[in-house]
Amino acid sequence: MHRGGRWKKSGRSVVAEEAALLRALAGRPLPRCRGRHLRIQTILSDNIQDIAINQASGEVFIATTRGIISYLGEATNWDSKMENIFAFPNPVDASHEGPITIDGLAFESTVHVTDASGRVIAVVESMGGRAIWDGRLSDGALAPYGVYLIFATNADGKTSATTKLAITR
Repeated sequence: MHRGGRWKKSGRSVVAEEAALLRALAGRPLPRCRGRHLRIQTILSDNIQDIAINQASGEVFIATTRGIISYLGEATNWDSKMENIFAFPNPVDASHEGPITIDGLAFESTVHVTDASGRVIAVVESMGGRAIWDGRLSDGALAPYGVYLIFATNADGKTSATTKLAITR
């Protein structure tokens, strides 16, 4: 686990600079936390004792004097060879409302999601070894029932990987 510090990637930051930074973010939504959006006000106390990130899962832990809260962030460790790329949930069923996660990526990967005919329906960038797709087409509609192919390439285009995703809604 990483403690403290700051990483910057493509204009987005994974932040951990104690209570001053968390107060500056007050009222802004954080990523989904166990099925719901967190807000800074959800933190049990503004007296932050420590912040840690599980780099394997991306879970961020915020320890205060009144307890610990966590949320699932987007950044994780990366796999430069992309030998174990996978998407989850898979299949995506009708009850799923959250994002679709692609894990096992290289640092700063670009992910193209295509339908079975090869039409690109989404392009997302990875945060560390994880990319998040909202499951929507470019017009904002939910991607319909079908099999989708996921193509990932690292930043220099020399390493690539593929996986499949089924949507059953």
